[in-house]
Amino acid sequence: YILWIVYLNVALYATCFQIQRPLEPFLVDKLIKNGATDSGQEYAKLQSFFSIIQMVGSLISGRMLDRFGVKGGFVVNFVACALCYGLLSQATTLPILYASKIPSVFQMGFLCAQVAASQVTSDGPERVQALGRLTMSYTVGSVLGPTIGGFLGASGDYYFGAKLAVVGSVISIFLTFLLPNDIQQKRVGEDESLSGSSKTKKTFPSIWNVISLVWVLLSAKVITSVANAMATTVFPIVLKNNYQVDEKGLGMIMSASSAFNAVVSGLFLAPLTSWLGGDLSFVIFNCLLAMTTLSLVQGLATLETFSTSFGPLYGMLSFVGVGFAISIFQYVLATTITSESTTRVGPDSKGTLLGLEHSLFAAARVASPQLGIYILQSNGISAVCIACSAIFGVVSVLWQMFHGASLSNKIDKESERK
Repeated sequence: YILWIVYLNVALYATCFQIQRPLEPFLVDKLIKNGATDSGQEYAKLQSFFSIIQMVGSLISGRMLDRFGVKGGFVVNFVACALCYGLLSQATTLPILYASKIPSVFQMGFLCAQVAASQVTSDGPERVQALGRLTMSYTVGSVLGPTIGGFLGASGDYYFGAKLAVVGSVISIFLTFLLPNDIQQKRVGEDESLSGSSKTKKTFPSIWNVISLVWVLLSAKVITSVANAMATTVFPIVLKNNYQVDEKGLGMIMSASSAFNAVVSGLFLAPLTSWLGGDLSFVIFNCLLAMTTLSLVQGLATLETFSTSFGPLYGMLSFVGVGFAISIFQYVLATTITSESTTRVGPDSKGTLLGLEHSLFAAARVASPQLGIYILQSNGISAVCIACSAIFGVVSVLWQMFHGASLSNKIDKESERK
């Protein structure tokens, strides 16, 4: 029952968070006085500020989860969420809007859920399935949240959604108390009964020891996160400014994208991995290739030549449609990398690993939003898409070079032992 409570909490967590997504660009627009600064640039700065807070918080939370457990981490997370949304519901100025991001230093619901899933599942397809369902739970919230936020924002009230999110966070706190105090206890007991060993003292390896085991996987996730951050920042700005999509329309588009991701991650990821013989590295490489190709197609389809010939509706549908396909592979890539990396560390290091992963992911998103807006304003939509394609392409090459080399070294070492 542990995973089902986790799934439900993640769905609520995502719904509350995603309610704000389609509204923030409009809220920033509203709070800027007399057009003193560009709303797109201010929105990018807000995303960068949020990423800095998350970068610091992820490292703290990862170590905290290893030492104090997932249940306590969930409680701290949802209290932080309630504080964030409470401040956001009162954000009548830009400083208050920025201040609403500060409690998010402990807003790590998905990190807590990933640690819980990795602690109660076995390496391989079982964990892939659990992480896939976890992603599906998050994307259920990503479907509901933007739709709710868009409909609420269409009335001109950009604050009521934040008030609802406070209530949702409080409900999640009560759900968390249904979890056992030590989620890992059952799993450890099973492992000890199989091995016949007695309970041993927990050890907490340093962050550098963890990095040495998974640096190739972390590098792939961090570098692709730069392109992902550029694309996700530009996406709502392009739809709002270039294609005149309103709050309701933006919310529905974001929800539709999440619905596609939920189906793929929840229903098809585990069977696909099993069909490929459990070779997660093969899945990762093919995701990178698909993202490289699709981003290039998106860039070409949104060139002014095509938009002028076929009209603005063609440009919007091309931008959104190919963006949907890219986001599916992004979700599969992220889930697969997490599943592969958690097999390489012990049970008492999974929080540290996943906290480090989230921290580096946030670090990659500090400058990326502003870089994406700069490229958009300087060279247009196509330039952003082509830049993302180039980043994914470079990671594909590096993956083949370094991950292949690390696998060869591993095989050699195992041969020497035999």
